[in-house]
Amino acid sequence: YALTSPCQIMIASINITSNSIKLENKFSKIINKFPRAAKKALARAAIFGRQQIVRKTKRGEKPSGGAFARYSEMYKKSDQFKNKKNKFVDLFYSGQMLGDISTRVIGRSTGEIFFLRNAEAQKAFGHHTGVGRLPERPFFSIGRVDRKKMVRRFEKDFRRFSGIKR
Repeated sequence: YALTSPCQIMIASINITSNSIKLENKFSKIINKFPRAAKKALARAAIFGRQQIVRKTKRGEKPSGGAFARYSEMYKKSDQFKNKKNKFVDLFYSGQMLGDISTRVIGRSTGEIFFLRNAEAQKAFGHHTGVGRLPERPFFSIGRVDRKKMVRRFEKDFRRFSGIKR
């Protein structure tokens, strides 16, 4: 987790890079040639990442698969749990935490998924890392499969917005 300002915590970031210097130079030239296309494609990839985080969390799934740690017996006896629609762990009660997730593009090669309000970021941090009596329920990251989908989405959108054919 990286603290980006007093009221924003950036937890997921999309950086489009490569392992090869030749590829990176070629990629930089293409990005410089089509900066609007790159920005639009990054924005769409970040939105896809946000959607995947919210969708999987609402289904009670971790980013890489598997279910979240179960609710405690004490919580199951509470009025708050009795008022919940879903009885499985979906980190959803009022909708404020998941509804606060936002995206933005920084520069030409970084898309960011973050929380707008500090209160929701702190709540998410507690759930994600298991602070205090909360068990660890990692939800705010992108799994390997979704990461590949994001890269494919970026490539497809970049080609479409820039007019580059395969």
